[in-house]
Amino acid sequence: MKKIVLLFMIVAIFCSCSFAMTPPKVVKDAFDKRFPTATKITWGKESAKEWEADFSLDGIKISAVFFEDGRWLETEQMALMLLNK
Repeated sequence: MKKIVLLFMIVAIFCSCSFAMTPPKVVKDAFDKRFPTATKITWGKESAKEWEADFSLDGIKISAVFFEDGRWLETEQMALMLLNK
């Protein structure tokens, strides 16, 4: 019985974490419209009212932030700096 309860708790925690990082439909739709060819997309909360998507676009790592109403706030590209030694 203890194993069943423990398994149920683990599944509940896993499911709640998965759903917590799913943006509202309006945010996902705005993202899909702005970045239709994005791949490897992961979502997180930037703040209480902002969602951040980390993704790849043509092999470049990019981050974009949207307000919870779907308005785009900013996009950042991960810079690869090559230093001459």
